[in-house]
Amino acid sequence: MRHPSRRTVVTGSVAVLALGAWPARAETTTITLLLTSDYDRLDEANGVDGQARGGLARLAAAVKSERQRNAATLLLHAGDAIPPSVLSSLDDGAHVIDVMNAIGFDAMVPGNHEFDYGLDAFQKRVAEARFPFIGANIRDGSGKPLRGLADYIEKEVGGVRLAVVGIASEATGTKSRAGDLVFGPSEATFARVAAERRAAGADLIVLLAHTDRSADSKLLDTRAAEIIFSGDDHELVLQYDGRSVFAESKTDGDYVVAIDLVINTAGQARERRISFVPRFRIIDTASVTPDQGIASRILTYQASLSLELEATVGTTQSDLDTREAVVRTRETVFGNLLADALRATTGADAALVNGGIIRGGRFYRAGTVLRYRDIVTELPYPNRVVLVELDGTHVRAALENGLSRYEDGSGRFPVISGLMVEADMTRPPGQRVLQLAYDGAPLAPDRKLKIATTDFMLMGGDGYKMLGEGTVLVDDKTGRTVAQQVIAHLRAAAAIAPAIDGRLKLKLG
Repeated sequence: MRHPSRRTVVTGSVAVLALGAWPARAETTTITLLLTSDYDRLDEANGVDGQARGGLARLAAAVKSERQRNAATLLLHAGDAIPPSVLSSLDDGAHVIDVMNAIGFDAMVPGNHEFDYGLDAFQKRVAEARFPFIGANIRDGSGKPLRGLADYIEKEVGGVRLAVVGIASEATGTKSRAGDLVFGPSEATFARVAAERRAAGADLIVLLAHTDRSADSKLLDTRAAEIIFSGDDHELVLQYDGRSVFAESKTDGDYVVAIDLVINTAGQARERRISFVPRFRIIDTASVTPDQGIASRILTYQASLSLELEATVGTTQSDLDTREAVVRTRETVFGNLLADALRATTGADAALVNGGIIRGGRFYRAGTVLRYRDIVTELPYPNRVVLVELDGTHVRAALENGLSRYEDGSGRFPVISGLMVEADMTRPPGQRVLQLAYDGAPLAPDRKLKIATTDFMLMGGDGYKMLGEGTVLVDDKTGRTVAQQVIAHLRAAAAIAPAIDGRLKLKLG
């Protein structure tokens, strides 16, 4: 079956979505909702079962099949699509929007990573998209809706009006480079917009959110939506309490959550009643043959940049482990390489970066030849290296912040060079650093050091607000990206042999 043409109109803070020609009223209507979110790659990858799954080509094939099955299908993205792919570090994610346009998304809520290349780049991507970005709690510095960003979309099928409201994480401003944007209270904003849409005649409310599990729970407690789709937690979740559906779809298109809403209408005017029955399906994209048109489009982008990506930058003489569970919980060889590179290339006394900047999730054996592709895969964000002068009190406060959410595996976990730290993780957050030394001696509260860090952290990202209280010596307008600094360090050394040297000792129990 050929799916009907789509027309999307964005007006003010609402996008109205028309999907084909439908009868004015129907007793029973089925709407299919598809959810995907949180992409770190465009390509498929092999899972632990040896099966290839995920990637946008397999997603596209799954979506095409669903639309052939039911033309009344909405494809929704719960955020984090643009970076961190390897190619996005070279074109600010423009190719991702091009591929998403070809697939035919119906709406997307911005995740924090949509702002990693800055507000200007985000607005360029929004302008290029042929689908609406929605975020009811996102406003500019003057409190006005952001140009091109809708609060919600509405769709009418068989006499049933569906409203999809977008809500972004309140923490987006501290987790990305979102400029002066304000991310307002999620529950209050959603409850208000949902109530407005019901008063205007919406029969069913769908919340499309990019929020963590704690915020998800509070949004669910508003009881303002029949369906809640969320991203950010990187989990495959499907819950139904008989009244509201909650779903997440893991990452990278490995799985697609599909919900068929069988909607019944009865009565007229004030006597009109709407009821629905959800039918749940989880599509494992390992069972899907990739869409060749999308696969070809991705290959074209990859080929155009392959020479630059395949350039050799050095050889490691040590094993390197960049898995998330490792780089966010302990001193690591790759973390030491990263921090040492920033310290060396800037001439800083010490370096402090967040473990969450490392994203490759790989293991490199000693003797591996490292390519440009490997480094931008590990460090895909466009964060620029800055140099700030801080006293010992602020350095200690920064380290306490970095260790404050250790139990959560938070990306704020500190990666350091030039410092020696001992900490007791059984102590309360804010009281964990036992020893802090520089150049073989305890760091005095008034001793000033030049610290290499990132613009993201300097602006308060991941809770590092204290870094902004220092004197900035090199700002984000003159500093190079983290990946560029590491590549320069590797090329200068040709062969490197980083090691665990005890610079960060943690007592766990």
